[in-house]
Amino acid sequence: MAVNIKQSVINEAIKVAQGSNVLRAKIGAVLFTNNGNIITKACNSSFYGLEKKYTIHAEQYLLAKAFRLKALARFGKLNILVVRYKKSIKGLSNAKPCEKCEFYLRETGLNVYYTNDRGDICKMK
Repeated sequence: MAVNIKQSVINEAIKVAQGSNVLRAKIGAVLFTNNGNIITKACNSSFYGLEKKYTIHAEQYLLAKAFRLKALARFGKLNILVVRYKKSIKGLSNAKPCEKCEFYLRETGLNVYYTNDRGDICKMK
């Protein structure tokens, strides 16, 4: 299914993903309006606790920022684009949200888009 998302939103998601400090998977997420205005953005991030290393998913981080901004109440129906940037291919790869993130995203009522293995943008069903 072809999805029409402004190139500026896609480029910003890629830029955000490239800024991730997670070595294994560079994921970026962008929350945007139907006309392509970006509300907030986030990448997956690793940090160290007292005894071990933790990682927060880009989708979870983005939702936390969105709730802090009261974005859903302020802007109504919004969209999220999740991308995975692979340095090895210098392009996009599978960024389908995990089951936990998918659950959270469905609860918000957001239109969710993500990149598949070929780098195409798909809409979450």
